[in-house]
Amino acid sequence: MSPEILNEAGHEVSSDWWSLGIVLYELATGNPPFSSRNIEQIADDIRFEEITMKDFFSSDLKSLIDGLTTKDPKKRLGHPIRGGVAQVKLHPFFKKVNWE
Repeated sequence: MSPEILNEAGHEVSSDWWSLGIVLYELATGNPPFSSRNIEQIADDIRFEEITMKDFFSSDLKSLIDGLTTKDPKKRLGHPIRGGVAQVKLHPFFKKVNWE
């Protein structure tokens, strides 16, 4: 769940980009970036803590996850005012992907 949803500040497509960043992290590590037995602690971590990137992540993966999980949705990679999906597709992580 993105910080803006937890803060009950409404949500838009940027919340989906947040979720993609979290899923990518989980696919790469096998674990969520925020975990605790206490659900309130997880919510606080999502709101206030940065995701700890693993040493084995490529710089492109780190950059992609960081961009997708920026706390401010208007500054998040993929936000419509920042270029939307086209911006995500141009990220260096996807440089070998033929989107055609």
